[in-house]
Amino acid sequence: MISVLNTKGDIIGELYLPKLPEISSLFISSKRKDSLYFTERGCNSVMKIKLSNFVTDLEKNKKKN
Repeated sequence: MISVLNTKGDIIGELYLPKLPEISSLFISSKRKDSLYFTERGCNSVMKIKLSNFVTDLEKNKKKN
């Protein structure tokens, strides 16, 4: 699970990755800020998630609450 924090340190969202239990690092490129890259130790790979999709989901949840 990856937790998203606001500037105060409060959790404002969570990204569940149930098939990837051993996330070992996270990276957002200064050139490609729309993607989150991470490494996963169990399958020894690098993966990418589009942040724009995740932010949209967070905004939908915010409106519900």
